[in-house]
Amino acid sequence: MKKTCLLTLVLLPLFTVFAACPPVRGEKTQLRALKAVPGESVTFELPENITTGFKWMAKYDAALCRVEIAHRGPENPSSEPVCGAPGKAVVTVTLLTNAPADLTLEYRRPWERDTPPARVIYYAIVPKE
Repeated sequence: MKKTCLLTLVLLPLFTVFAACPPVRGEKTQLRALKAVPGESVTFELPENITTGFKWMAKYDAALCRVEIAHRGPENPSSEPVCGAPGKAVVTVTLLTNAPADLTLEYRRPWERDTPPARVIYYAIVPKE
């Protein structure tokens, strides 16, 4: 009994750390093109796990485009939130001018400023002809 309790106390924190790590599939960094009509919005979704603190954050030039991210929590049938349940980020991009714009989306915990993001996606937003 004592050995089981001791093992639980030692191993539980280790499992908690690994459970909080974000799932990374494929490349950690991606480059994508997004065509947009100036003045109109383009919307797309990205998977995220906000229950572990990770969420998508945007870096862009506000003079060239506007970016809004709505974070949708875990989609589970019960009313109780489940840690680790997947959610999604709904990203809405509006190109404000006829000039191309750059958008960087970083998947990270906001309070971990000195830690590199778990995933980065670079978007080249170009005007649709």
